[in-house]
Amino acid sequence: MPVALSTTASAEVIESNKNWLYSRSMLFYGVPLLHTGLRVNATVNPSLKLQASLVNGWNNDPDNNIGKTFGANATFAPPDSGLNASLTTYIGKETTAGSGGNTRILIDGVVTKDIAQASVGLNVDYLKDGTPYWIGAAAMGNMLSPTCSTWRRDSS
Repeated sequence: MPVALSTTASAEVIESNKNWLYSRSMLFYGVPLLHTGLRVNATVNPSLKLQASLVNGWNNDPDNNIGKTFGANATFAPPDSGLNASLTTYIGKETTAGSGGNTRILIDGVVTKDIAQASVGLNVDYLKDGTPYWIGAAAMGNMLSPTCSTWRRDSS
């Protein structure tokens, strides 16, 4: 039975108390928040986890077309290293039924590293929906007070 799932894309999540920042970067608004579908997780070894998803799409329940979206995630987090690296993709039709439409492709990479009393992070996104695309990056730091810098480039 399909269930509502939070996305595995992005360094930012819906619950702001789990983010480094309580505000949102521009990248937050370019990735999905929720999916409805199925997700399978596998732990390859203590450092590597894999995930595959088959979902109705992005932020739409009920689905607005008959196409499905495929998702995949690989997370590398060696124990006791303070390193967490994640690569996520979602690929599928994200248009209203009957409108034809393009295949939407999201590639999202997140790397975080704990260094003594601080943490640093980098989130890079590539989103293509037909001809238009955008690439964005957010660098984050967390010590006593979080900081963030965002960059984005549109093809239009």
